[in-house]
Amino acid sequence: MTIFDAIRYPISDPPTEEEIANLPPELFHRWATVVFFPVDRTPTTVARWYRNLLFYQTSSYDIRLLQRMIAEYNPNE
Repeated sequence: MTIFDAIRYPISDPPTEEEIANLPPELFHRWATVVFFPVDRTPTTVARWYRNLLFYQTSSYDIRLLQRMIAEYNPNE
């Protein structure tokens, strides 16, 4: 991930609703379908998912995957 990608789409661990909402919709939906989420995949439900699972020590794999997807993201594809 370049510094420009990190600035443009910052993602914390766990991600906030605002961070997820700032992602390009196609990138968000591609990531959300790879990672198990409820059928209603919105920034709100995903952020709520991470807040609820934080208690159970959610793996950071999902976040690393999203960071990798951000680094490889090309809006012209």
